[in-house]
Amino acid sequence: MFSMTQYKRGDKSVTKFSGRNGLRSAVKHSSTRHLVCGVLGLLVAIMPAVANPCTRITYLGPENTVITGRSMDWMIPLYTNLWAFPAGTKRDGAAGANSIEWTAKYGSIISAAYDAATADGMNDKGLVANLLYLGSAQYGQRDPAWRGLSVAGWAQYVLDNFTTVSEAVNALKAEPFQVVGPSMPGGYAPTMHLSISDASGDSAIFEYLDGKLIIHHGPQY
Repeated sequence: MFSMTQYKRGDKSVTKFSGRNGLRSAVKHSSTRHLVCGVLGLLVAIMPAVANPCTRITYLGPENTVITGRSMDWMIPLYTNLWAFPAGTKRDGAAGANSIEWTAKYGSIISAAYDAATADGMNDKGLVANLLYLGSAQYGQRDPAWRGLSVAGWAQYVLDNFTTVSEAVNALKAEPFQVVGPSMPGGYAPTMHLSISDASGDSAIFEYLDGKLIIHHGPQY
């Protein structure tokens, strides 16, 4: 987990990131982290070269180590940039009329796809979100009476509003919005599902099949 500090340097706004446990903790766990990085690297190396779907894994290790990683196997470049968003950022669901609106409760660091969608990120409470391809995903016919959320903002909504997987599951199973899938660059359909994990090692996957929300919840996912 990390903390974010914003301050002014001349006419520029600067965001400083610092770990909560400090240098001592980083040194203490350096050998474990090197081992984990080696294991994750080996797993990625032995994945079949012909695999098309993205893959996400969560490693639960000694001394409460939790690491989430993913591959990015999209067929065209996403032109990824990293963004830091502070708590208090006002947002809307970018789904046209009757889009959901909210204000971020937590700060986050995210990787953006086309600078238009949050593909991956972590908030300042250690909650991680990863958006992955699912060819069979179907969000259902748009209901104009239901508040909408573009799939581009699905992961960001979770990062902005929740601290743990359980909290997110309890809130999202009530379906406070309808996920809407606009066409992506290249004409590809944004058929995605969302995986989340937290600092305790808990995990969940959200996916829409035939317009119905399916949630898989537990550290085994």
